[in-house]
Amino acid sequence: MKTNFIIRATLSLGVALLGGCKSSDDPIAGTTTVSGQVVVYQTNKPVPNATVQVYKSGAGGGYGVQGTGQPTDAQGRFSFAFEADEKSDYLLRATAAPGYFTDWALGARPTNGRSNTGLVIQAYAPAWIKIQLVNTSGRKRYSVIINGYSGGGELIYGPKDTTLIRPIQAGYRTTVSWGIVDQATGSTSGSYQYVQPVGLDTIGVRIPL
Repeated sequence: MKTNFIIRATLSLGVALLGGCKSSDDPIAGTTTVSGQVVVYQTNKPVPNATVQVYKSGAGGGYGVQGTGQPTDAQGRFSFAFEADEKSDYLLRATAAPGYFTDWALGARPTNGRSNTGLVIQAYAPAWIKIQLVNTSGRKRYSVIINGYSGGGELIYGPKDTTLIRPIQAGYRTTVSWGIVDQATGSTSGSYQYVQPVGLDTIGVRIPL
């Protein structure tokens, strides 16, 4: 009888200890320190003088800004601390002039209440597209729809010889397309051009109207 009691007591104590243990990855509350570097997604080179922002998960599943952005040095290195709670997840994103940014899927995820070292935050390098609209047809009433760069594209009514500078993601092959509607006849025409700009470059597209 005494032996059975000892076995049962030992098993109960073991279960209690296991139930009370937290994995090192479990979210906990407290001061969370983070350090690491912001680098270019396409090249892994440092992004100088970036700003690292902490985002906190909300009840609805999205993320909101927590605190103010923290600066990096000329090599993209950062080190700071923030207060975390055990019911939230946290995400680090970076931005820098003239247009570097971290996509939500590339953000670094620190462990709450612990020291997080060697974090790498990747940021897309910016690029631009120079769109030249040239009226070669002599149309008087027409509109043009342009797509293929950052944002939702645009609809322009009756542009004359016009130049547009728009942001586009560097390092990827994409298609800039356009459609032209002659308002007088209702006829439509259009075409496209493949582009693949490198980081910090400007690539040109000429659209004859």
